[in-house]
Amino acid sequence: MKKRIAKALNARIKKLSLMFHTVFCDMSLRMVFQEEITAWKPDIVHAHDGIALPLAAKVAKSCGAKLVFDSHELETHRNPPLPWLRKMQVVHLEKTYLPRADIVVTVGHKIAEYLEKTYRIRKPLVLYNSPRETPLPIPDRLSTPDRSDLRDELMVPKNAFLIVHTGNVTFNRGIEQSVIGLSKASEDPGFRKMYRGGIHFAMVGNTVPAVVKRVEALHKKYGESIKLHFVPPIAPNQIIDYIKTGDASISPGIPLVLSYEFGMPNKLFEAILAGLPIVAADLVEKKKLIADYGLGMSYQADDTNKLAEAFLEVALNHEQYERGANRQAELNALFSWEAQERKLVAAYAQL
Repeated sequence: MKKRIAKALNARIKKLSLMFHTVFCDMSLRMVFQEEITAWKPDIVHAHDGIALPLAAKVAKSCGAKLVFDSHELETHRNPPLPWLRKMQVVHLEKTYLPRADIVVTVGHKIAEYLEKTYRIRKPLVLYNSPRETPLPIPDRLSTPDRSDLRDELMVPKNAFLIVHTGNVTFNRGIEQSVIGLSKASEDPGFRKMYRGGIHFAMVGNTVPAVVKRVEALHKKYGESIKLHFVPPIAPNQIIDYIKTGDASISPGIPLVLSYEFGMPNKLFEAILAGLPIVAADLVEKKKLIADYGLGMSYQADDTNKLAEAFLEVALNHEQYERGANRQAELNALFSWEAQERKLVAAYAQL
């Protein structure tokens, strides 16, 4: 009985603390960092998240510095939803400080338009959440030197179709719908004739046990007609080369909240730089980019039959979606982090 009361009390305290999370973080950051950063007399202060924005704004004002704010997502429309009081705090924070920023940066055009209209600011600079075309070294503790080829590591035969998902296997990512849709596609006679080795679905990233359990249950329900692979994460500077031996990438998604609906996830750009055709949920901006650049096929996010159709279109007409060296170089020049970096440097230069 005492344990249950203590557990309930701890949960209540945690919930209350989350409601005041924004206030606590602002006070803590200012107490620890404001005086020291101000002493540096910076020319530009770049707040890399909403929590750091009030601190950055105060330092910029006291130093006469320029203020840059990086809005990673729609913080007020994230999943899981913020507690009502915390959401009010975030709205107040953004309404107060975004108009003061000399540059606001975000990850997609739809989010940029939302921020522009909501807070009456100049349209934010869009920097895609992309990997580098030329990887940089990373610390040894993060490297995975013995892994270089996904197909080889999983021993997927050449006559099988290897479709790849990068990113965490967690809640509300559309992994379950992917398993169902791919299972349906695997039964298509034309597909079975072309790919006698069937479908291998590789999920590269950290896993949430409850989601894995649900995925495995769906896999069993739908006949275990595809092969599932839960693959440990790969070092970020290896991901592009590692997944290149796949046949396609899947970028699912569920438009539960605006932040998801407008999302431009890094898995999308990993697939682009790896040269993989993409099968993707028809989330607003992602769908447009795939159509505009002929990168693959989109499907209705909540319809597993449509997912199966989109997959079959790519698999059965795979040569049409493969990209030559010149075309891939054009895409790299547009979407790699090096291209995004140049935009950020140019924006700094204007300040």
